[in-house]
Amino acid sequence: METNNVTTILLLGFPGLHGFKIVFFFFFLMVYFTTICGNLLVITLVSYSKNLHRPMYFFLTQLTTLDIILTSDITPNMLHVVLNNGSYMSLFGCLTQFFFFGSSESIECLLLSVMSYDRYLAICHPLHYLLIMSPMRCLILTLLVWLFGLVTMAIQTINISQLQFPRMKSVIRQKAFATCSSHLTIVFLYFGTLNCTYLVPTNEKFNTVRKLFSLSYTVITPFINPVIYCLRNNDIKKAFMTSSTSASM
Repeated sequence: METNNVTTILLLGFPGLHGFKIVFFFFFLMVYFTTICGNLLVITLVSYSKNLHRPMYFFLTQLTTLDIILTSDITPNMLHVVLNNGSYMSLFGCLTQFFFFGSSESIECLLLSVMSYDRYLAICHPLHYLLIMSPMRCLILTLLVWLFGLVTMAIQTINISQLQFPRMKSVIRQKAFATCSSHLTIVFLYFGTLNCTYLVPTNEKFNTVRKLFSLSYTVITPFINPVIYCLRNNDIKKAFMTSSTSASM
């Protein structure tokens, strides 16, 4: 919605908590506090212990830093929303939160890849490990990972900021969600069972389970499609009634 020519984002929060709101709040507050303390402890130990001044632990401090950024970007605002049964956020604030969230996630993915490469060198090339993963190379890899993640998310955030965000009334929003829910049901049912078919072990014990999943997306989904897309669609209903009336005449 727009207030004083400033676009704001409505945060619905977690409706239906009722009496569990305070319990929910303190539980996630405790999780947030524990997360911050645990990650800060790792950073402190690696910084002050000479035995931990190795590439693996250097990358670990970067990972824990990203975890602190990620949880600090999301949790405080979530706790505020829980206490107030919803809240509003400016578009600039929403984009800022999206930037830090996306940056930390993308950097963490790249960093995990670098850590995997580090472990590969330590296991497969132990004699050349310290030569290859020198302190300067570790620093360069870390800087490249952070730079790539930040630049990538900066480009995405700038592109999103150029979009137009209309004010959406609650009635229109409910209608849109009702329309999307049927499509999402089919998507989750189809791709969920399809993926489960390949995730189930190929042992003979699970043959029946695999067959049931196969039946779900080959037989049940085609059966449900007309129900979801036709019987809940007003245009289809009107067309059907019109054709029925014409046939009877």
